[in-house]
Amino acid sequence: MKEWLHLFFEKKSVCGIVSKMNYKNKEQLKKLGLNSLLLVPIYVENIFWGILGLDTLKDEKEWSDTEEAIIKAAAGSIGGAIERQQSKLQLLEAIEKAVKSDRSDKLKSEFLAQMSHEIRTPINSILSFASILRNEFEDKLSEDLKTTFTIISKAGMRIIRTVDLILNMSEIQTGIYDYVKSDFDIVEEVLTPLYNDYSLRIKSKNILFNINNNSYDNIVSADKYSVTQIFNNIIDNAYNFTDKGQIDINIRRELNSALTVEVRDTGIGISSNYMSKLFDPFSQENQGYTRKYEGNGLGLALVKKYCEMNNLNINIESSKGVGSNFIITFPQ
Repeated sequence: MKEWLHLFFEKKSVCGIVSKMNYKNKEQLKKLGLNSLLLVPIYVENIFWGILGLDTLKDEKEWSDTEEAIIKAAAGSIGGAIERQQSKLQLLEAIEKAVKSDRSDKLKSEFLAQMSHEIRTPINSILSFASILRNEFEDKLSEDLKTTFTIISKAGMRIIRTVDLILNMSEIQTGIYDYVKSDFDIVEEVLTPLYNDYSLRIKSKNILFNINNNSYDNIVSADKYSVTQIFNNIIDNAYNFTDKGQIDINIRRELNSALTVEVRDTGIGISSNYMSKLFDPFSQENQGYTRKYEGNGLGLALVKKYCEMNNLNINIESSKGVGSNFIITFPQ
């Protein structure tokens, strides 16, 4: 493999059928069952960082120029994303130093806003570029390349969501969140749009997704943005931790009573031992790199903060292996 390094250092690819390659290690590759290779270097800040590649185990495949170009574009996108992640870490280090000063809250907000811009802008470009490439070459893409594009899309959206959660938590902790109370229709202006946003994703997992309105009056008085984030995070949590069954949004309000919204799922549930830590920032029931489900532990912490801000009552009913029911009650 060492004889490939000079190619990678020159930003060149290794591409072709193993048996036809003029490399000393091709016999070793054949023993590993590799018949064809397409390896492209990943560069971060103009420094060789790693390799993105595809291989075939069954057939000898001649990689097309289009396939090589797509993998090179993906490698470039990954390198760019890593550069932005490093910028994010540098900004976070600067934030920690700023916290020690009298102007820490203001500086923290400014740094996080800058971080959002620095990460969001290139990530959105990467996602748009990947989408254009996939649509342009849809009929020519192998299953491996389709999977690569799906991974790029999911990773990009995950980064954007993490940035949003960090910014939202920072606004609350520093006291700069702009709370605007108003009267609005929670079903029409919050829950139905969220239902539409999540429908395709949830149903793609073969999970039933329903919204049931049994309320005679849908008007509530609260801060609409934070209420939207409450249910966005709860529904996202249900989506991430439910692999079969269904997710239901139930709205009810009887005459002269408070409006209640339930988000009920048939997911993995929450153990009674973990329930007391559920709303702690960065807390997760399954920790470490081997955990099955994604998440950064900020979503439900924000839900709790936003509920307190709007004077909403939140209750959770859950059994491990059965599912969870998040119940939000608005003031009368």
